[in-house]
Amino acid sequence: MRHIIILFVALFNVACVTSYGDAVSVTQLNDRAYLIQSQGNEFTSYNQVSKYALLRAADICIYRNFTKFIVLDEQAGATTTQAGASNTVTNCQDQAPVPILNLPIPQQTKTRCSSYTYTTPPSTVYANTLRVYLFKDDEESPPEAYDCEIISSQLTAYRN
Repeated sequence: MRHIIILFVALFNVACVTSYGDAVSVTQLNDRAYLIQSQGNEFTSYNQVSKYALLRAADICIYRNFTKFIVLDEQAGATTTQAGASNTVTNCQDQAPVPILNLPIPQQTKTRCSSYTYTTPPSTVYANTLRVYLFKDDEESPPEAYDCEIISSQLTAYRN
């Protein structure tokens, strides 16, 4: 039973994390410049969100037959939601006495109630926006340029 619970928790956590394909949108600015926006949900770390943006830049670079890219500018942000309202759940059950040997017993019922209160916790959602510029193999690129193939292979684990 314990293994089933652990498996359920692991599957639940995997299902809640934003996937790479759902987290990134791309806007082509011109034939070499792209705006890449990545956003997670409350289960996605800032590290994952920024890796999604870099991975998408590398994917575009390879797909468009470029070899390197630079990040022209980057905007990172986080939005934190307020804690939700408190909710109280109450569960009541009536309990009637059980007759013994068919003797008449006064029909007094007892009501037992239990309740609990929960509050939705605050959550933080991270976002990252990159503006990237792509370079061909035969063009001179700045020393800080990322190699598309290397970034793609190093971040493959983030593809889901």
